[in-house]
Amino acid sequence: MIESNDYNKISCAIQFLLSQKRSYAIYGMGKYTQSLIKCLKALKISFPEFIFDDKPTINLLESIPVFDSRSAPLDKVDEIILGSDKHQEEMYRRMQEMLPGNRKCIDLATFQLKSNQTTTSPSPKPGPGNINFTLHKDNLKHFHNAHAGQRAFVVGNGPSLRSIAIEKLKSEITLGCNRVFQGFPMWGFHFKYWTVLDETNIRQSAEEYMRELPDDMIKFIPIRFLDYFDLSRFQNCHPINIAFNPKPFPRMSISPEIVYDGWCAVYSLIQLAIIMGCRPIYLLGVDYRYDIKPSEIVNKRWSSTEGRNHFIKDYCKADKGLVWNLPSFEQTDKAFALMKHWNDKNGQIIMNATPGSALEAFPRTDYNSLF
Repeated sequence: MIESNDYNKISCAIQFLLSQKRSYAIYGMGKYTQSLIKCLKALKISFPEFIFDDKPTINLLESIPVFDSRSAPLDKVDEIILGSDKHQEEMYRRMQEMLPGNRKCIDLATFQLKSNQTTTSPSPKPGPGNINFTLHKDNLKHFHNAHAGQRAFVVGNGPSLRSIAIEKLKSEITLGCNRVFQGFPMWGFHFKYWTVLDETNIRQSAEEYMRELPDDMIKFIPIRFLDYFDLSRFQNCHPINIAFNPKPFPRMSISPEIVYDGWCAVYSLIQLAIIMGCRPIYLLGVDYRYDIKPSEIVNKRWSSTEGRNHFIKDYCKADKGLVWNLPSFEQTDKAFALMKHWNDKNGQIIMNATPGSALEAFPRTDYNSLF
């Protein structure tokens, strides 16, 4: 995946490219350049004219021509971006000298520091675990108010789903997360939207998600986790800004510029539904309780073969070696308290239709009464 430090620099590069209409080339063939290209591809931002390196081993990277430094057509581009996460003064001077006229070299390590110092964004400053996600603020723009005035169902994966006729949602706007796809065959339909936010989950199950999730289901992927997925075969992916561990915590967004994590995927899904204009928003499968035995916990993670905490017995895939981060109700309680305050001020848009839910933040309603 893209490490936090690399991600910050790549974000600065993309911010710069979005604000420019100038042609550019990238110098260097390391992992940093490859991560940058992958982000550009996912975000549908214009590729560089070419890449060049002192000792290239390939002729193409993601369909981009690769040249030897000695033969690179530098007169064809306005700028060079150094594909490195460290400031290299000698290389910077060399590249600057190679460029004719008033063309310039962009050293991303230096550019990042400048960008961090001059930003006027109210969002947190970049740093490990505290990323400035406003750099891609238009990614959700075309979903903004896409379902204005239409009701939506945000579905968790709790065991209460076993007790309701979920097939009634077939023609509804549905948002799910994580391993919800395990229910699609027995329900006879798949959800419209999906996301995953937990890195442990993604690291273990990315390949399965790419294989099992329907092509026509819209998938919202946090930008910082893009490298776990092969976007050439994972259709309908939309990279979005998810701010993890925001400061102060909690935070909530109703703007397409950013979505905040609240230690619970449902918290972010509700924000997505609000951004899409959904009214009202019903919660299902949000049981908000876990029955985890001490014997099931190892190194602050847990796993089980019993299926007590989800709608299907083999959800946890313990027999396949999957483990899960322990829930943190201390954090999620804070997040949902903030969302409750917003909901109370905005006409009770969010309602909890989960039978027997322990989440008290939102007014309750009976699922069957909605049909």
